[in-house]
Amino acid sequence: MQKVKIIFIGQAPPKTIRGRPFGRSALYKWFESVGITLDVVDECFEFGALIDYFPGLKGKSHAIPTIEQINEARPRLKEQLLKFNPQIVVPIGKLSIGECLDIENFNLSDYIGKEFSADPYKIFDRNLVVIPFPHPSGASTWIYQKGNKELLNKALKLINDHLQI
Repeated sequence: MQKVKIIFIGQAPPKTIRGRPFGRSALYKWFESVGITLDVVDECFEFGALIDYFPGLKGKSHAIPTIEQINEARPRLKEQLLKFNPQIVVPIGKLSIGECLDIENFNLSDYIGKEFSADPYKIFDRNLVVIPFPHPSGASTWIYQKGNKELLNKALKLINDHLQI
């Protein structure tokens, strides 16, 4: 079986990183639900973000990175993506999905659970497989809306299917 390289790109790291990237979110439980083990995570997955620093707080939530911050960090993201050279890119959350697929004003439900062919973040000059994910944060309510768990399960199945090739 050929090793498939998958990179997950969120919007920004948390203020304090504990353990694995996205370690305080539901992401690893999602992986486990379809049989993706930590060994597979360690062997095949890479994690990154649109910006590589905590953008501060807005109220009790993390501030959303600005377009200026994202554009300023683009060379670092490009370097990470080119160095890892993934077959699959998984943008996590609405901001990363919009940046990855170059779309605005969209519903997550129209993208989660589907596979796309795109030049993610306009970095590769060629298309890769893109499988959007919702944000795994406990603050995100999208997963609890009717039908959305099924869309997440479809996205997880797409990832797992690629790992089986």
